[in-house]
Amino acid sequence: MSLSSPAHPPLNLALDPWIPVRRRSGRLDTIAPWQVTESSDPVVAFAWPRADFDGASHEFLIGLLATAFAPQDDFAWREYWDKPPEPDVLRERFQPVAEAFVLDGDGPRFMQDMDALAESEEISVAQLFIDAPGENTIKKNADFFVKRGQIAVLGRPAAAMALFTLQTYAPSGGQGHRTSLRGGGPMTTLAIGRHAGRADTTLWDRLWPYVETQEALNERRINTKSKDLSAIFPWLAPVRGSNPKSGGGPVNPKSVDPLQVYWAMPRRVRLSFEHANQPSCDLTRQADPFVVRNY
Repeated sequence: MSLSSPAHPPLNLALDPWIPVRRRSGRLDTIAPWQVTESSDPVVAFAWPRADFDGASHEFLIGLLATAFAPQDDFAWREYWDKPPEPDVLRERFQPVAEAFVLDGDGPRFMQDMDALAESEEISVAQLFIDAPGENTIKKNADFFVKRGQIAVLGRPAAAMALFTLQTYAPSGGQGHRTSLRGGGPMTTLAIGRHAGRADTTLWDRLWPYVETQEALNERRINTKSKDLSAIFPWLAPVRGSNPKSGGGPVNPKSVDPLQVYWAMPRRVRLSFEHANQPSCDLTRQADPFVVRNY
């Protein structure tokens, strides 16, 4: 049963405004990913209330740009470094992959298992956070530094970024809790580029240096036959497990597109959305018609 309606359609993370940012003037705003290059009062930083969300947001937009807007070669890359694309150009280029970025629709959902996971026990949404105390810690009443009960409800923007952050930085957690491509922790370094022709550093200067060209991607692309988006976004197809007895096996360059490194999904997660019955998200304090309490 869908919770969405014409008045409140599903949130599309590629096309809809949901990312909190700070502009050059200091003004806080909420933008869609394609608005990152707006030239009037440019975006200079993310503005989540958590540093790990800010870090993961860089990786989200780098991945989206690499997937939908990779320049053909180094010459094209330099052109966009000198003059960022207009927002409308980015929006047009994001459209073909937008189906993979629906967070709460009836079909495939962003970074969530295609299976409803109805037989699995629901867990508090607070456990999506990497620093949340574990079940055993809570049982032993040992949550001295990071307390339980801080987060009970998330709006969709915060839930989306909590999910992406977990999948991108997932630590080890025992059987069935796979680590991320980071190897178990958010140790990522981003060098901040600065263009000599711009007065100060914009968010584009933090993102574009890490976007690969199509030539570079093609050099690593072994699976050249598959044009299916599920080769990039694993949640668009039934889950590929690791148990060979049930038809699973390792993921390797022969089975997926190299762009999947930006969208790897080590954890089997399904968010439980419900109509909001409280005024705001516990993390962002922003109102949203649909919220997440459990997954």
